[in-house]
Amino acid sequence: VTYGDVPAGSVSVTLGSQNPSLIPDKPSNRFLIGPPGNQSIVICPVPGVIDSGNINVTLNDGINPPITKTFSVTVNPQQQYPVVGMPVGLNFNGSNNLMRVTGFGSVAPTSEITIEYWMKQSQVATAASTLILNPDNPANRINIYSLWPDSPYGTIYWDYGFVADGSGRLGYALPNDVTGRWNHFAFVASQSGNPGQGLMQMYVNGVLVASKSQARVFTNVVADLLVGSSPFAGALSELRIWSVARTGTQILQSMSTPLVGSEANLVAYYRFNEN
Repeated sequence: VTYGDVPAGSVSVTLGSQNPSLIPDKPSNRFLIGPPGNQSIVICPVPGVIDSGNINVTLNDGINPPITKTFSVTVNPQQQYPVVGMPVGLNFNGSNNLMRVTGFGSVAPTSEITIEYWMKQSQVATAASTLILNPDNPANRINIYSLWPDSPYGTIYWDYGFVADGSGRLGYALPNDVTGRWNHFAFVASQSGNPGQGLMQMYVNGVLVASKSQARVFTNVVADLLVGSSPFAGALSELRIWSVARTGTQILQSMSTPLVGSEANLVAYYRFNEN
């Protein structure tokens, strides 16, 4: 978005979606980034939706009649690669292969954590964890159940700390079928984000889809982290675990770009880009 003779700070820019089933007409799905005078539009379609729609961009300087331009957005059912320059991920067959990170429970973040990865899951399945501590303990858990079959397209459950009473669990029922295609998921738990009660959040493709003003803490324990254990079937890529609650902007800006590996607060990083 560029501006003419009127100072950039005097021009308001508004966005509108004409197909809310593809791009909901709310700030989290279409917004501007960048300084006034040189802004870019970020569009976040609903995961799994294959369709086309128009976005209206209106500029108003408060003096001249507003100007509206329209452009189209199309989401095609074509091969998607999770990260620039990396067309592969680590595949799990749902029965007899997994990745084990020995002793991770002893060094896992205890109050501020973000877990993010790209996933292409093959099917909805009961108790399919993309990652889980072993041994598992509902009173002190780190676990992500992916596409549990209790909703039409599966539900994702993010467990952190004490989950026996539900206080350390956040769930999100997918509104569309996401199996067989790459999508980015991020999971946040934070005590500092809501002092006294905590905060849990879940993002899909950089968009906040679920949150609650409650979270528990995790106590370090002797346990391994299992990634892609049975019955999870599909592929994972760019698994990142941070000891900080990352913001939606941070997640969105870096999810499609490889990390250096030495970033502050990065606890674990697995690219899964080996053929």
